Amino acid sequence: PVWKEHFAWQIEDEKRFSETLTVRLDDYDMASGNDLMGSFKVPLADLADRAEHRAWYPLGNDGENGWAVTADIGHVLVALKWVHNPARLSPVDIPVDYSSPPFPELGFDDDVEKAPNELVLFLVKAWGLKVMDKNMFSKGGSSDPLVNFTVGDHKAKSTVKKKNLNPEWNETFRFPVKNEKAVVKCLVQDYDMASGNDDMGVFEIPVADLANRSELRMWHHLAFDDDGDGEIDIGADIGSVLIGVRWVHNPDLVSPVDRPIDWSDPPLEVEHVENDKDFPPNQLGVCLIRAHGIKVMDKNMFSKGGSSDPLVTFTLKEAGKISEKKSTVQKKNLNPVWKEHFAWQIEDEKRFSETLTVRLDDYDMASGNDLMGSFKVPLADLADRAEHRAWYPLGNDGENGWAVTADIGHVLVALKWVHNPARLSPVDIPVDYSSPPFPELGFDDDVEKAPNELVLFLVKAWGLKVMDKNMFSKGGSSDPLVNFTVGDHKAKSTVKKKNLNPEWNETFRFPVKNEKAVVKCLVQDYDMASGNDDMGVFEIPVADLANRSELRMWHHLAFDDDGDGEIDIGADIGSVLIGVRWVHNPDLVSPVDRPIDWSDPPLEVEHVENDKDFPPNQLGVCLIRAHGIKVMDKNMFSKGGSSDPLVTFTLKEAGKISEKKSTVQKKNLNPVWKEHF
Repeated sequence: PVWKEHFAWQIEDEKRFSETLTVRLDDYDMASGNDLMGSFKVPLADLADRAEHRAWYPLGNDGENGWAVTADIGHVLVALKWVHNPARLSPVDIPVDYSSPPFPELGFDDDVEKAPNELVLFLVKAWGLKVMDKNMFSKGGSSDPLVNFTVGDHKAKSTVKKKNLNPEWNETFRFPVKNEKAVVKCLVQDYDMASGNDDMGVFEIPVADLANRSELRMWHHLAFDDDGDGEIDIGADIGSVLIGVRWVHNPDLVSPVDRPIDWSDPPLEVEHVENDKDFPPNQLGVCLIRAHGIKVMDKNMFSKGGSSDPLVTFTLKEAGKISEKKSTVQKKNLNPVWKEHFAWQIEDEKRFSETLTVRLDDYDMASGNDLMGSFKVPLADLADRAEHRAWYPLGNDGENGWAVTADIGHVLVALKWVHNPARLSPVDIPVDYSSPPFPELGFDDDVEKAPNELVLFLVKAWGLKVMDKNMFSKGGSSDPLVNFTVGDHKAKSTVKKKNLNPEWNETFRFPVKNEKAVVKCLVQDYDMASGNDDMGVFEIPVADLANRSELRMWHHLAFDDDGDGEIDIGADIGSVLIGVRWVHNPDLVSPVDRPIDWSDPPLEVEHVENDKDFPPNQLGVCLIRAHGIKVMDKNMFSKGGSSDPLVTFTLKEAGKISEKKSTVQKKNLNPVWKEHF
């Protein structure tokens, strides 16, 4: 046969040398179907020299070992040549023309010295889109394409081009974008009002590619998630979209967050503060100024858009407890202004270890507030004692901790550490030994003589725990008293009803001669019905008073919170101010400590002439007195008691045990006998 027929194929650049032309010769049979007569293959790489190739190709067949010529079953003469046909070029293959059409006017001069804040996207046209709406009674079909753009929370879409696989739009879209990590997600769809739009393909434009601030115009090849795994798969040629993009600085879009901060509107006011850096800071002053660009939480029901009702909550530890302070609610406002002031009292030792947590909520009285974002301010950042005024980006807590993952708004806050004398608790103020003065002793303390009495001046307490909570409201109070124990001696203060900062100014005296003694102090909440409840303990070692001067100091309460018998220093549960002196009270000097009187009474031994020339044969004993003996007979209905002392002497006399007894001294703890034996 002789044909002399011509054929042509459009081949994509990147695939031109990897393809193979397969030629098949059949015997035509309309009735039973064509029968294979043989075939051959031409690798397109053989045509790389761009010359015409004309040759007789032997026919062969595919077998177990692939295609082969196994017999002379004919030859086919074919001429082939790679050529460049300008008419065959699609717009995708032609270098992009930036001037046709030109990029739209911005409407302002792009100041490249300033950070970009707007993405301007110029949708030019598409080429080679898929047929989505097939003809019902003939081959072919068309599509009704539109393009959807998403940048963060911002969305836009083009117009629909009816029945067009190579549409032209020349439409412009603008998106506020400051983050170079942002990505423009583009989705081409076939419009279908009845059943919903059908996806035709997607592509993305990384904003980082636009950092040079010039227009980037290029063809973006559509891709598709054809296996449903959520990943975009680059597959067949299903069309391309030509887009020009610029990342520019639009002065009209400069938000308050990017403008210089006004430090005077409003000034940071912290009441009753004398900011003297010679004193440690004890108060944190905060001014909540405004927020900008926060999220829409309450969407409109019948139209686009919406608003929010922002409320800010500050959380910080104050006096050992979590303290929350809330702003007012700004109704229907995405850029609220508060200018509200807050203050916290912070303990010295904890001032730099705490963190201020700031939470922005959308207020909802019915269903509860919805979180809009939060940020944290380490108080250590304020150690320079200067005012810190800044826009804080909102973020959220996630699996890896708090992070800013999207632009969901900023909050302008002013903060400063100050020293506020009005905020000082008595515990933080140097102890005043003169207010009130230590009680009069009633004698002169002779420091040359050993101390024998502990004089304890219970002044006051501060910041005690609430032990009796109010039944129908927050808060409560306590009825504190203080118990003192020194060896076998005990004493207790009066009860101060409903008072967390009680004052006593009460004096207690204990006979103490041993410097190893310890004053054990227990603060309790008085409860006549169920018994007193412990509020905390502390100890005063007598050895600390060896210099014989008053030691007045605040003693911080501690508590055995795990029941192991050991005192654990825990949360701040209050402090007690006590002055103590260890003195010599002459009235407490017992006969034991005084010089012995050898004449009262004289030792009388009848019929004895003490002549040292003779050996002794008699023991003379005088039982004179006793002092400070124990109470053995306690009073039944009152404290105290007495004893009825009797002394028995035991000694061998003439080889036998001999006992001699004194008289009984009734109800006498310091009896006097003056009896001889």
